[in-house]
Amino acid sequence: MLDRAREVHTQQAELATLRTAARDAEVMLGTVRKQVAVAEQALAENPLRLHPMMRLNARLSDIAAIAGEHGLQIEQLEPGRPAAGEHYITLPIRVTGRSTYAASVRFLHELRQRMPDVAVSMVEIKGQPRTPGSDAMFTLALVWHAAPDRTAEGAAR
Repeated sequence: MLDRAREVHTQQAELATLRTAARDAEVMLGTVRKQVAVAEQALAENPLRLHPMMRLNARLSDIAAIAGEHGLQIEQLEPGRPAAGEHYITLPIRVTGRSTYAASVRFLHELRQRMPDVAVSMVEIKGQPRTPGSDAMFTLALVWHAAPDRTAEGAAR
């Protein structure tokens, strides 16, 4: 009879421990659900929407148009090789041409405002100090962040 009482007492202690663990897990689950809700809300409010790679020509055309609006003379606008990441594709874009320093700065500012999915990874401007007022040569390394191809993912599943 004493063994049975000890067994019942041990089981009651185990049950109490499991109930405490369950309550702790419920609290943690509630916290995680709140965190997910906050993250989903932030994502929904984020104005940045990545465009698919099939819009490459349109993105290049947009870059050239913004450059033209600011007086930049584009000599080369060349996309590189895309690199697929987990959440997006990065595509380097090399831009070379001629412009004044001030026009180049205005272009970069406008590019960032209108195309937030395009980052600037390098800027090189070479002026000609012996001929004041002449345009400088510039080279820009841009990185376009594009949406991954979800249709290919869906087909693979």
